[in-house]
Amino acid sequence: MRKMIFACDLDNTILYSYKHKQADDVCLEMRKGKEQGFTTRYAWELLQEVLQGEYYVPVTTRSLEQYRRIRWPQDRQPHYALTSNGSRLLVDGAVDESWKLDYAAWIEPQRAELERLAASVMERGEFIQAKLVDDSYLFAYCCAETDIRQSASDWQKRTTLEVRPSGRKLYFFPHRVDKGTAVRYLAGRLGIDELAAAGDSCIDYPMLEAGSLALVPDQAAAAAISVRQIEICPSGSSFAEFVLGRAKALIC
Repeated sequence: MRKMIFACDLDNTILYSYKHKQADDVCLEMRKGKEQGFTTRYAWELLQEVLQGEYYVPVTTRSLEQYRRIRWPQDRQPHYALTSNGSRLLVDGAVDESWKLDYAAWIEPQRAELERLAASVMERGEFIQAKLVDDSYLFAYCCAETDIRQSASDWQKRTTLEVRPSGRKLYFFPHRVDKGTAVRYLAGRLGIDELAAAGDSCIDYPMLEAGSLALVPDQAAAAAISVRQIEICPSGSSFAEFVLGRAKALIC
């Protein structure tokens, strides 16, 4: 087996909302007793094979609680997983406490700013809700009338944290709480030099640029990153199937 980490985003990469469900899709996530997240039947089959490799690593901005809603095939969860934008490492489903402490130390000098924002973002009327996630970063859900990109630009001028827009959410990340830092740190811990990554959004860009191969859904994402080798999902194809097919070829 090739010793390579395959770092893989989750939402809109290998699973997607019930709003986009097609006939024969497989449920990957339950929320409050209802089917929430799906993938294609073929992607589900590929995922079963990919999970046999030790170094398929989900990397997600989801909180630890949200990540644990995912129903992996045959209850075979990944050996390693990074949640909370990298600030939590799970090993066989258990939180790695030394990793958690390392991140807490990195975040501590920025904690006052994180807490200031958590207490103030709701004052301007741009957001429906805001939440501090796993004591690691802040997200705020925008009102429908809010221009998300303009809001991100405005907030970036008022904070030392990194502001990233995604959908109708703004994320406020302390320095080093990014997917690229997390996968490089994990690779160093495991003594692995080779890294491939797959993702679809600007939050994934640091991870996509951390290795030698990046898998992206379209030309726009490819144009936004700088990496030695980029592979773009063929037009009209399932991104989940493309990603998991490449993961199987690389690490299984």
